[in-house]
Amino acid sequence: MPETTLQQLEALLLRAEGPTLDFKQSAPSLGSKEGKAQLAKDVLAFANSIDVGERAHILYGVSDPRRGGAINAIPTEEWPTPEQVTQVLADYTVPPPQTSFRVLSTSS
Repeated sequence: MPETTLQQLEALLLRAEGPTLDFKQSAPSLGSKEGKAQLAKDVLAFANSIDVGERAHILYGVSDPRRGGAINAIPTEEWPTPEQVTQVLADYTVPPPQTSFRVLSTSS
């Protein structure tokens, strides 16, 4: 699956939430059952509503632009790893949906 580029991310930040885009102020805590369940729920909501080959995005650390949108810094130690995300989805979903996970950091 192709990665999202910085330009594509900037374009997503200008859009409102919808059927293929969701903004989350913070990342789920994958150290808790509730956080793992929330991640699986969020991913499955998209997996069950988009067409095959269509891409959906969950942007963590971003407030909905319709509500004053802002980038909310997520401390490095709270970032889940791609391996953690893959493992949670394998544990909580059958079959696990195809996903791509990427951390983008910025100093601004």
